[in-house]
Amino acid sequence: FVALRSVLLFGIALFGLLSSSLAQPVCYDYNTSGSRVVRKNCPQQPVCQCPAGNPMLYQIGEEGESLSLSETDMYKQNTSGISGGCITVAGTLVIDANFSFSGVTMMMQPGAEIVINNSNFTLSLYGSTLKACSKLWSGINVGQSCTFNSWNSTIQDALYAVKLGHLSTGTISGTTFDKNHIGIFVDGSSSNVVINTSVTIKGNTFKCTGNLLPKWDNSTEVPKAGIEGINAAFDVGMNDSGSKNYFTGLYCGILASDCDVKLYYVDIRNLVGGVLNVDPLLSRNNALDLGIGAWYSNVEIKGAYIAYANKAVHVENAVNFEMTESEIRNVTGGILLNNQTSGVININSNIDISAQLVGIRLKGVMMNTSKINISSNVLRMSLKNPYHVNNNIQGYGIEIENIVTDPNNPTGPANTLSKSITNNTIYHHTGFHGISLSSNRYFLIVENKIYAVLGDLNSQTHGLSLVNTRDNKIMKNLSGGFSTSTMPNSHNSFAFFENNSPSNAFCCNTSHNTKTGFYFLGTNSNSVLRYNEIKNHSDNGLYIESSALIGGQLDHWNKWTGTYGTKAAKNDNITNLVASKFEVSKPIGNQWYPSNIAPTTGWFSNLSTNGTEDECKITELTGPCSYLIAANGFTTTTSTNEAMAYATSQYSNTPFGAYTTWSGQRWVLKQIETNPDWLSNTTINTFNVNNQNSNIKKINDLDVQLAQLEKPNTVQQTSLNTIYATMESNDKRLAQLSKLLAGKPSEADSLEYWTERSELLTDQAGMMGRMGKIQQEIRTARGAKLDQALALNASITAQNEFERNEKTINVIYLNTVAREDSMSVADKAAVTRIASLCPMVGGTAVFKARFLYGYYAVPSFDDTKLCGGASTPPPAGKVASNNTTSDVLMYPNPSSDEVYFSTSSTEPVQLILIDITGRVVAEQAFTSTTQISTRNLPSGQYFCQIWKGNQKVDTQKLSVIH
Repeated sequence: FVALRSVLLFGIALFGLLSSSLAQPVCYDYNTSGSRVVRKNCPQQPVCQCPAGNPMLYQIGEEGESLSLSETDMYKQNTSGISGGCITVAGTLVIDANFSFSGVTMMMQPGAEIVINNSNFTLSLYGSTLKACSKLWSGINVGQSCTFNSWNSTIQDALYAVKLGHLSTGTISGTTFDKNHIGIFVDGSSSNVVINTSVTIKGNTFKCTGNLLPKWDNSTEVPKAGIEGINAAFDVGMNDSGSKNYFTGLYCGILASDCDVKLYYVDIRNLVGGVLNVDPLLSRNNALDLGIGAWYSNVEIKGAYIAYANKAVHVENAVNFEMTESEIRNVTGGILLNNQTSGVININSNIDISAQLVGIRLKGVMMNTSKINISSNVLRMSLKNPYHVNNNIQGYGIEIENIVTDPNNPTGPANTLSKSITNNTIYHHTGFHGISLSSNRYFLIVENKIYAVLGDLNSQTHGLSLVNTRDNKIMKNLSGGFSTSTMPNSHNSFAFFENNSPSNAFCCNTSHNTKTGFYFLGTNSNSVLRYNEIKNHSDNGLYIESSALIGGQLDHWNKWTGTYGTKAAKNDNITNLVASKFEVSKPIGNQWYPSNIAPTTGWFSNLSTNGTEDECKITELTGPCSYLIAANGFTTTTSTNEAMAYATSQYSNTPFGAYTTWSGQRWVLKQIETNPDWLSNTTINTFNVNNQNSNIKKINDLDVQLAQLEKPNTVQQTSLNTIYATMESNDKRLAQLSKLLAGKPSEADSLEYWTERSELLTDQAGMMGRMGKIQQEIRTARGAKLDQALALNASITAQNEFERNEKTINVIYLNTVAREDSMSVADKAAVTRIASLCPMVGGTAVFKARFLYGYYAVPSFDDTKLCGGASTPPPAGKVASNNTTSDVLMYPNPSSDEVYFSTSSTEPVQLILIDITGRVVAEQAFTSTTQISTRNLPSGQYFCQIWKGNQKVDTQKLSVIH
C-alpha cells in the first residue's frame, strides 16, 4: 500500500507538471532577417477571421509549425480538392498530394506559407482568394520541377505571392496580385545556375490598391515589383496581344538580374515611388518608379505599353537587348541602356516613345557589341508629345554616348561593327537635340526624319549633333523646323551640327527651316558634304568656324534652295578659304550657288559651267556615300542575324536590294550545310525546307559540280600524292646538285653528280608522264559530269535576270571551255552582253562571263560607271594571242598547300589566278620558278592565265582540294 501510494502521488505530481506546462503556450516571433524566435509565456496570435457570411470550414496548421496536406481533415474529407467556403492557414502547409481550391477564401496567418516541394504533386487555384488580416504572410513556394496553377484567383498581402523554383511548370492566368511586396518571384538567388521556369504567365493584373500590411516581425515593406527574377530564365506573357499582363500602382513593374527574360505585351503604368533624374545609375535594390529594370541580362521586349513612370526601361550591362512594337508615353526617360559590353542592341519598330528628357539613350563603352540597330521608331519629345502635362521640358530623341573603341586598335573590328540609326521619326523641342552622338565611331545614320518645334527659347537646338564623333555616314536624313512661320531668330538652331568630328560623310541630306543648316565647329578635317539640299534658313545655310575644316574638303553637288535668309554660307577665316573649299555643280542658271557668295571669291568653285542636275548617288559602290550597311540589318538576337535578314528579304528595299537578297539567300543555303545548328531557328528551318528544290539551290549545287569537274577519285588522289612527294624530293636534290656542281668538284665527283642529276630528271619526266595519264583519266570521266551538270542547269526555270544569266553562261561554259572547245560567234556575243552588266544588275554570272570574255579579248570593265548608270559596254581591248600553249609547267595539280610554276623562257611571265566566278584571287610575276600558296583558297576549280607582256599565251586549269 505504501508503494502503491507513492506511485499515485508521483503520478499526481507529474500530471500537475504537465498541466502547468500546457497552461503556458509556446509562441513564435520573427527577427528582422525572418528567422523564427521561440518565446514562451506569451499570448498566441489571433486567428484571422473568415468574412461575415462565409463560415470557417477548416483551421489548418499551427503558428511556426509545418503540416502536410495529407494529414489534415480537409484533405481526408476532400481528397481531390475543396470547393467554396473559407479556411485559415497558419505555419507551413506542405502540399504532398494533388489538390485544388475552387472558389475558396483562404485567410493566411502572419508568416504562413504554402510549399510545393514534390514534383509528383500539383496545387491548383480556381477563382479563389488568398489574403491576410493583420500581417503579411510569406506566400506560395513552388519548388524544383513542381507544378502550380492559378486561374482567375486573387493573391494578396504576401511577401512573395508566388515564388517559382528551377524547372517549375504550370499556368498563372487571369490572377490578380494585390498589395504584395513581390507578385511573382523567379527564385534563382541561391543558385549558381540559371533557374529556368516554364510557367505560363498571361492575362494577370499586378497592382497595389493600398498600403502593405506590416511584416510578421512588424517591419514594413513596399510594393516593390509585380515580377522579379534573379539568375533566372522566364517569359512574361505570350507572343500574342491577348495574353497581356497589367502592372499598376507599384514601385516597379518588372525587375531582372542575371536573367534571360522575354516580355510580351506587358502594360505598365501609374507607378509610384517618386520622380528621379534619368542620369544616375540604378542598382536593383534602389530602383524606383521604373517600368522594366534589368541588370546583366538578356532582355527581349515586344508589344509593351509603359506610361506614367520615371524611367520606362532601364538596363545595365545587358547581354543582349531587343525592344520592338512597343509604346512609351509620359515618362521622364524612355529606353536607357548603360555599360553594355557584348551582344546585340535592337530597338526597332516601336510605335511611340514619348519622354521628357530622353527617348532612347545608349551610354557606355560597348566595344564588343556585335550590332546596334535603332530603326523605324517614332519619338515625340516635349511639345510634340500630346501626353505630357508639362510641355516646357525638352529632351533628346536619341542620345548615344561613348560607344567606341579599342584604343589600342582604333580601326579594328570593335570599331567597325554594324551600328545603325535608320528610318526613325523624331519630334523634339528647342533646347535639346533630335539625335545626339558623342564620342562614337562608325555609325550609319540613314533616312531619319527629325522635326523641331522652334519656339523662343534662348538655347541651342540641333537636329543631328555630332561631338567628338568620327567616321560616321549621315545619309538621306531630313532635319529642321516644320515651316518658315516657326523659323527662329532669337536662338541658335542647327539642322546638322558637328564639333571636333573629322572624317564624317554627309550625303543626300536635307536641312530646312532652322537658323543654320550645316554648322561646323572645331577641327573637322576630311568631313564630306555631297548631294545635300540646304534651304530656308534665317541665318546661314552653311557655317564653318575658323579652321573648322582643314584639307581634303573638295566636294560637290550640294544644292542651295529657298528664298528665306540673308546669308547662305559663311567662313570666319578668309585665309583658309582654299583649305576649306567646296565645289558646287552648276546647271544652266545659278540657283545652285549660295545666294550671296559668288564662286569667284574662292569659297566655292563651279564643277561644271553647264552641267546638269545630278541625282543623289546614295547607291554608288565606292566613295564616301557608299551604302555599306543595310538599313535593316537584323531582327533577332541569335547568331543567325544575317541569315535571318536574307531569308526574310529585309535587304529588299536597300540599294540593289533584289541582288542582295538573291545572292544572300544563296549564301544562307550554303552556310546551313556547315552550320546545321541554324536550323533550330524556325524561320531559317522553314526557309531551308521551302528552298530544297528552288532555283537558288540548284545554282548552288551546279557551282559545286563545276568545282568538282577536275577532282580525282580516291585511288587517283593517292597516286598523285605519291607523285607530288617524289617530285618535291627530286626538286630539292636537284637544287643541291646544282650547288655541288657549281663548287667545281673533282672529276669523279662531278661525274657522279651529273649521273645522279640525269637519273633524277628522267624520274621527274616519268612522274610527269604518270601525272599526265591520271589527268587524262580525270578528263575522260569528266564527260559524264558535264552531262549531269547540263541536265541540272536545264532544270532551272529562271524567274529573274540573275537566274537567266546563270543558265546562259553555264551552258556556254559547259559546252565549250569545260570540253576544251571554242566558242561560237553567238556564244561570244552572249558572253560580251552579260560581262558588260553591272554585277548588281546581272548577278554572279557577270563574273563568270568576264572570265569567258578573257578567252577572246582583254577584259576592261569599270563597275563604278556600269553600276552608276552607264549603259554602253566597255571597249573590248586587245584580242588575246591565238597561241593556246606555253612552256610554263604547273604542279602539283590538284593542289592543297602550294602550287609551283617553272619556265625555260627568258621573258618575264605574269600569272593571274582566277576563280570560277571570274574574280582574281592571286597574281605573281616571275622569270624562272615561283610558287603560290593555295592554303587559304576554298576548294574548287581555278584558272591560271599566263601572260607575256600584253599577250595572254595560255590558260591552265588548277584544282584546289583540302
